[in-house]
Amino acid sequence: MRKRNIFNSIISVGNYKTFVDEIISYGRSKVPSYICFANVHMVVEAYPVKAFQKLINEADIVAPDGKPLTAFLRLSEGIKQDRVCGMDIMPDLLKQAETAGESVYFYGSTNGLLKKIIQKAKRNFLY
Repeated sequence: MRKRNIFNSIISVGNYKTFVDEIISYGRSKVPSYICFANVHMVVEAYPVKAFQKLINEADIVAPDGKPLTAFLRLSEGIKQDRVCGMDIMPDLLKQAETAGESVYFYGSTNGLLKKIIQKAKRNFLY
């Protein structure tokens, strides 16, 4: 994916479908990788904190999760960038994984929230 620098944070650019396809491709590759969904707050917080900035910049994909980032890309570089919100893309990723017979793994948050996510995913995407 193409990438652009926004206040020293490297943000991936492309249309929404490209993000879905790339994320699925990373999952299939079985190569360790990580993806960030960056909003303007994250970019601003990372600007003075080099360790945080490094975490963002070493991600395989950094999706522009917020209108201010997409507006910045449009105004500064003429890129008509889709907003790629983590919560919006998850159902599309799960649907594509289901269609392809791929498994998914949920990590992070609390056990209670993870159980709710798994229940909803099973209800909406599995058999």
